[in-house]
Amino acid sequence: MAKREIDLGSVIGPQGPPGEVPDLAQETIPFSKASSRVNISPDETMTVNLGRIMKYLADLQTVAFSGLYQDLGYKPVIIANLLSSSDSSILAASMGKKLAEMVGTLSELDTEVSADLVKAINSLVERLNTLEASRQSGISEAITVSASGITEKRINFPKAFASIPNVVACFYSGSTEVNFSKVNLSVIDIDTTGFTAKIFNGHTGRFAPNIEWQASI
Repeated sequence: MAKREIDLGSVIGPQGPPGEVPDLAQETIPFSKASSRVNISPDETMTVNLGRIMKYLADLQTVAFSGLYQDLGYKPVIIANLLSSSDSSILAASMGKKLAEMVGTLSELDTEVSADLVKAINSLVERLNTLEASRQSGISEAITVSASGITEKRINFPKAFASIPNVVACFYSGSTEVNFSKVNLSVIDIDTTGFTAKIFNGHTGRFAPNIEWQASI
């Protein structure tokens, strides 16, 4: 049997009473704070996501206003001493107070104390300079003395003395094979600028020693 389509037009049934539409601005969504910090997800309900947001806000409030962050990771390390060399830690406020007290103690040095300190340093420098000038020593260059000969050699001090010093001198050689049995050394003509070494060589060959000396007043 062939089918026949019939257009019935619009069919309007009976209309019942309108329902009550709530004011969404006044509606509440029940939720509770999550027990741990978990990111919100589009796959979760509004109740679950609001609970997670509340957990984050509560933890941020704790850190910002109470400083309690024992449950947070990557906490800063607080050091309460002045001995650490760590570059990734922070200094306790009590140590800042200690540093301020130390700086304050140093700043209490008045002009008179500073002047005395400068005077003491200058006096020490003067005494060191005096000590340096009161004693000098050295080794001369090699002095050649012919066989059975006598040679005089002037040796100058690096610095002139304030008065004539006492001079002690002897032969010096870097070799252990030098024979000093027939040689003699005298120190003559001492003044504030130097002295003369007089050397006698009793060997049949030439003699070329160095003179090691020390002068002091």
